[in-house]
Parts: sequence; structure tokens; C-alpha cells
Amino acid sequence: MIAPCGPPKKEAGKRKGEAQREACHKYNSAAGCNREKCKFDHRCTKCGEKGHGASSCSN
Repeated sequence: MIAPCGPPKKEAGKRKGEAQREACHKYNSAAGCNREKCKFDHRCTKCGEKGHGASSCSN
């Protein structure tokens, strides 16, 4: 077995030490998410930014 060289590659859009959760599909729909405690990340699936869903993304 060969040991990996160096640390694993950092995923785009993640800060060091921050685990990225899956984006909430309901949040990205026109109806939006109405879950009281949603386990998914409320970010746009088009551009990755927080504060709006894909249904209202200008990108």
C-alpha cells in the first residue's frame, strides 16, 4: 500500500476546518424551506453564496 503524499486537497468554497453540508433543495426551490431545524445548508446551488436560493439567483 502506498501512503498519500501531503494533505488532502481543500474543496472549493470551504474554509480551513469547516465541513460543508449538502445544500437544501427546498431552500433553493421557489417555495423555500419551512423546516424549523433544517440539517441542510441554506446556500444557492447555482453560485454557492448564502443569502438567497437558486430560484432567485442572478448568476
